[in-house]
Amino acid sequence: MSENGTNVWRKRVNTSITCPSGKKVIVRRAGPEIALKSGKILRMFEKRDIDLTKASVEKQLEVIESLTDEELADLTAFARVVLVSVMVDPPLSLKPKDGQLEPDDLPLGDFWFLAMGGMNGWPSMPVKLADGEETTVAAVETFPAGQASGDGAGSNSEQVQPAAV
Repeated sequence: MSENGTNVWRKRVNTSITCPSGKKVIVRRAGPEIALKSGKILRMFEKRDIDLTKASVEKQLEVIESLTDEELADLTAFARVVLVSVMVDPPLSLKPKDGQLEPDDLPLGDFWFLAMGGMNGWPSMPVKLADGEETTVAAVETFPAGQASGDGAGSNSEQVQPAAV
């Protein structure tokens, strides 16, 4: 903690969840790169009117089965990376050594349940506050719903001009 009590960094929180198979595992939220890349995948589901925070595993699998071969290959490759990032116990490896598990060792339903949960940021996982209390993801979201990011400047924004050489 800094001298004034702000800017506190802490390890990502682990939590126990139960997979569709009944297996209990320990997971954590993904790191920043995975979280940002997950947005692309989530938009693929949004285009198909699927809200991953509310869709059942069966509905998610139904959408996954409707993807093109290229979309499915991209999604599956990324899901493997997500699983390695979010799984704490049992740990998973993309290049397993003797006795280690890899994402493809998981049952299909658990694979997609964990991958989609990881991509979605585990919205049911509590968020620890600086004072030790816990709250929900919804309570600490920064941006109001319905506001999308944009690449263009607003009509009141100044244009950025290239430097004169």
